[in-house]
Amino acid sequence: MPQFKRFVAYLYYYENDTKEYLAGFARVEMRGDICRLEIHLKGTEYAGQEGKVSLFIRREGKILAFPVGNMRLMSQSSDYSAILPWSLPTACETSFLIIPLFPPSRHG
Repeated sequence: MPQFKRFVAYLYYYENDTKEYLAGFARVEMRGDICRLEIHLKGTEYAGQEGKVSLFIRREGKILAFPVGNMRLMSQSSDYSAILPWSLPTACETSFLIIPLFPPSRHG
């Protein structure tokens, strides 16, 4: 039977290294060689722009980045989903972070 792992990660908006508010969540399901990724964000000031979605994995004291796609940002809510072949380093062995990267803030 293939290995199965599922978890939810909450995503927070940071500005100037300060956690401002809960921005949404990511749902991850890993089964065998497949990783299903869903990201849900609530209202954003970046409506109409695209943000990059990357996976960051901590391994042996280093942080490795794996860009997996782009996410179109909407005013009320934004959704991203992907089915990834898990040829990336196995998340079951490491720390696993999901970070939608936004364009620079208009405030700063």
